[in-house]
Formats: sequence, structure tokens, C-alpha cells
Amino acid sequence: MDDVVILPSALKRGYIEEDIRHALRNAVDVFPDQGDHHLTVAVGPATTGAILEVGYDCDEDGRYVVVHVMERRSKYDRTRTRKR
Repeated sequence: MDDVVILPSALKRGYIEEDIRHALRNAVDVFPDQGDHHLTVAVGPATTGAILEVGYDCDEDGRYVVVHVMERRSKYDRTRTRKR
């Protein structure tokens, strides 16, 4: 994952670049077209085992540009059973 650009906004919750790259490499789910900017959210584990959501877009050169990282929220957990 050398072709990943991690912006400062992705680091504001204290996750390090190694955690972000690990989550992207080992993503277990992907949610395309999230939000107003065609953001894709990948869900995967950090090196610590925390499950992260990583928001990224691709630039003109095809590199991932990561703009958002945080612990996975329930809306990105497809294994969760929804109550009706």
C-alpha cells in the first residue's frame, strides 16, 4: 500500500499510518459513494485489533487519498442485526 496518501484529517483521532494501511490491506467490507464527495469507506482491523472505518477517494493517479479514520460505527457493521 505504498500508493496511499494519508491526509492530516485522517490522523486526528490518534490512529497511526500503519493502522490505516493495515485496515485498508485487510478490509472486510467496502461501502462506496458515502457522503457528498463519492467517498468510499473501507472497514478493516488496525494492528491493535480495533475495527476501523477508513474513508478515502482516489486521485487522478489512482492513489487512495485517506481523509477520515475512526473506530467503526454501527452503520458500517453488516453483521449487526437490525431491530424493526
